Amino acid sequence: MKKVFMPGAQTLIVKEDVWEEYQRKRKLAQDRPARNRAAVYPSSGLAVCGRCGGATTAGNSSTRGAGGVLISKPGYLFRCSARKDNGTCDGVYILRSIVEAAILERLGELEVEIETEAAKIAEEAAKQPKKRGEEPATTAGRLEQARKQHGARLAQIQQELDTQTSLVSRGIIPEDSYVRERNRLTAEQESVAAELAELDNNAGKQEADRGEYLPVIRGLITRWAITPVATRRALLRTLLRGVWAYPEGTGPKADASGAYAVAVAIWEEAPAPVGRRAAA
Repeated sequence: MKKVFMPGAQTLIVKEDVWEEYQRKRKLAQDRPARNRAAVYPSSGLAVCGRCGGATTAGNSSTRGAGGVLISKPGYLFRCSARKDNGTCDGVYILRSIVEAAILERLGELEVEIETEAAKIAEEAAKQPKKRGEEPATTAGRLEQARKQHGARLAQIQQELDTQTSLVSRGIIPEDSYVRERNRLTAEQESVAAELAELDNNAGKQEADRGEYLPVIRGLITRWAITPVATRRALLRTLLRGVWAYPEGTGPKADASGAYAVAVAIWEEAPAPVGRRAAA
């Protein structure tokens, strides 16, 4: 039975626009797998088994410290879900640190590529006559306009974060004021990034100009350590299709010594699986 909420005569406890925003964000959360709603690691949900192309899950490990004390290492590695669940793939085991190192390496490459792309777009835009007040006539055009607006807001948030960091480091504002503003901005950053990812899904990821991802990636590397995990993950999901993990002797870098990972941008094709079973 479908419930319909009608406005009543009593005084509103929650304003209508606030309620609608809550409902919208709740729906976004419901559309995501439950295990991904509160990710513990920025790479959660991104690692892909290079053998079968399937998902991986985070696995724990432990070691003995001084005096034989057992030290737990949660999320120490990623392992192929098909291997773990039913043994239908030879799978892959790879340290989470290797996956995240591959992500940071690819982010550095993408930052250079995207900066170049953005410069080209700006140069071409400067040559075009400016038209004001025109609304896009097509759904695709409106989606593209929304993507640009979200990208512009991400750029503003990044600038505001940099400003707040500068102010607190110079002693102009107190630490508690900085923390409150930083938390507010990073929460908005995560929300806008999630909405941008949703727009990418609707607009077609392959058609997007790489230069428009600049607001997402700019500053992400330098602020990596101080950006909340959920925000990092939301930003990464707008940039990366996934991180393919390969066992030693397989995949594009078969000569690598040990398991390795390859981060793939959202506009790049997904790598073909190398095969569920190792060659006999």
